[in-house]
Amino acid sequence: EAAASKIPVITTPVGSITSFVDNECGYVTKLENFRSRMIEVMNNPEDAKIRSSKLYKKIASQYQITNIVKQYESVYHKIT
Repeated sequence: EAAASKIPVITTPVGSITSFVDNECGYVTKLENFRSRMIEVMNNPEDAKIRSSKLYKKIASQYQITNIVKQYESVYHKIT
């Protein structure tokens, strides 16, 4: 949701989040460094904007409704 809203994403490397957020398009950090990453984002708004834009483009291309429909259709065709 943050990516779709072009809001900077700061996350820890848990679950599948790192499959689409990395340090090129967001901020991946250990929990103990989360505060310093937040300060980094606030002190470097242009960098945050660039990263947010990169993540938005990445997410928008992967999660367009037409792509999702194609993925569902592929699954349905495999099971029928």
